Amino acid sequence: MIVMNIKLDNFFAFRDFVMNFSYPKKIVKSYISTEHLPGLPRFRYKKLLILMGSNASGKTSLGQMFNHIFNLMMRKQTERLVKSVCDMSREARAELDFVPSTTPFMLCRIEVKISPVKGASEPEITARFRRTRLKATDSYESASKRIDAEEGEYSDYIDELRDIPVIGYFFSYPMDVHPDTVPSYGNGKYREILEKVLRVLDAGIENVEAVADVKDAYKIHMVNGQDVLIQEGHIVNTSLLSSGTKAGIGIADILTAMKGHMCGFYYCDERFSYVQSEIEKAVLSLMLELLGESEQLIFTTHNTEMLTLPLPRHSYAFLKKTVTETGSELLCVNASEYLKRNTGSLRRAVENDIFSVLPDTHEINRIADE
Repeated sequence: MIVMNIKLDNFFAFRDFVMNFSYPKKIVKSYISTEHLPGLPRFRYKKLLILMGSNASGKTSLGQMFNHIFNLMMRKQTERLVKSVCDMSREARAELDFVPSTTPFMLCRIEVKISPVKGASEPEITARFRRTRLKATDSYESASKRIDAEEGEYSDYIDELRDIPVIGYFFSYPMDVHPDTVPSYGNGKYREILEKVLRVLDAGIENVEAVADVKDAYKIHMVNGQDVLIQEGHIVNTSLLSSGTKAGIGIADILTAMKGHMCGFYYCDERFSYVQSEIEKAVLSLMLELLGESEQLIFTTHNTEMLTLPLPRHSYAFLKKTVTETGSELLCVNASEYLKRNTGSLRRAVENDIFSVLPDTHEINRIADE
């Protein structure tokens, strides 16, 4: 599955928020191959998006919104989506343009409205679903105009989404966030991938063994003779592993899903906060290699070393929070809108705050003066 555009209003701090995943022209000799739908060379999409931003800039919230919308589409779950509404006294809206992996390719649009709450009433959730079959000469922009022209009324979301195409999605979040995911534990490659990742992160790990007769359980053997048990991704005795090694369990999970092409859309959110920079770059390069046709990865990070990778400018975006008279607001800044040519130093542009996304540290600096 490919996401092409998302619009959010009145969810978390998203107000009239738009993020687009198309790009205008083919990049010659790009490090990323096939950033277009198979057989549709003009229908270009960002196969990889490295999403950066300061703390509380909305990176995790954006992933949660994708997750909530997908769960509404596939499972008709509404509770978390409703809880994400910022102001229940006014309407909340979400719109998502996407292309399912099934052929013939279709550009689909789901629009969701959550009504304001009055008194003790429950919010009403309505939806509208439209789609158009893609032509050989289509770009995202031409296909989206056809959807714009189609009529369609909002109706009860269960009825409206009954025939929506099946999509696959995988979310990997920091250890303190627990969204719905598609587990990889049953995949035959999981033990091997888990062992390789953990041994890179911790030289004191000897191997990883599947525990017989216990579902989704693995034993980590340490060179000092101690063992660590993992069951369904949870560590039984956490004190024996460092924070970086613990993070490796989630990293192995998403790598297994990507290697097996278990999903189509992957969101990897700050899984590398405790991991050495070179390892993070190596894993991202592997993820890019594992991405198949009509698959997509959003990768969030604080690591400015990722800005030095040989990737197109359209592969980078920044989230930032601004404060207005009516509250805070999240904005998306695309690097390619500021740096038109695929030359020059993206890292230097960030350090010089060309995108106005660096955090304001004046309050910290003033502590010494008071």
